[in-house]
Amino acid sequence: MIYAPSLACTRQIAMEADVRQLIEGDMPFLHIDFMDGHNVPNLCANLDTARELKETFPTITLDAHLMVTNPEDYVAPGAAAGLDYLSFIPDTARDPAALLRDIRQAGMKPGIVINPEHTPEEFHDLLPLADMVILMSIVPGGVRRPFDEGTYRKIRALAEFREKEGLKYLISIDGGINRDNGRQCRLCGADVLILGFYAIFQQDIPIPAACRRFRSWIEA
Repeated sequence: MIYAPSLACTRQIAMEADVRQLIEGDMPFLHIDFMDGHNVPNLCANLDTARELKETFPTITLDAHLMVTNPEDYVAPGAAAGLDYLSFIPDTARDPAALLRDIRQAGMKPGIVINPEHTPEEFHDLLPLADMVILMSIVPGGVRRPFDEGTYRKIRALAEFREKEGLKYLISIDGGINRDNGRQCRLCGADVLILGFYAIFQQDIPIPAACRRFRSWIEA
């Protein structure tokens, strides 16, 4: 199981310090959101933030999630910034299959994002080209929103299709993850849990201890 703390939930004025604590808690796989204020009504990190994080912490993995209207524009700059995974919403791309290939050609691992209003079955033709599938378990663009329990069926569907077709993509769950639904996601076949305020941030203990505690909850 991969645990991917969301950088959107760090203290923005003290992100470097929080990232150091995440690494201390053995969670160096970090999820970073890019929002343009158009695809979703919010803004988040920028590519300069990603580049500085990679320069400061070269061993981290940056898992980037595009919530933008022009994902093609992020491929070359994302690679230059050091992004490891780059996932986008298929509806926003001019040619989703071509974009997945372009991301891989640029040296990153490509992925797609399935928002709550869509199902995995709608994107079966793209799955063989993906290294990551992010299932949004909340309405994107905000925090502290309720977890959609329909996500469990989608996880199982993606896991079954992956096994049937011999594919290798990771199944990642983004939004509202806590100790209860996180464990259920794992049991359904999820590989990555994106963690926020319900899991490791703003807890009653320091971040490294919260990381270790959450892992023990999920893997018990």
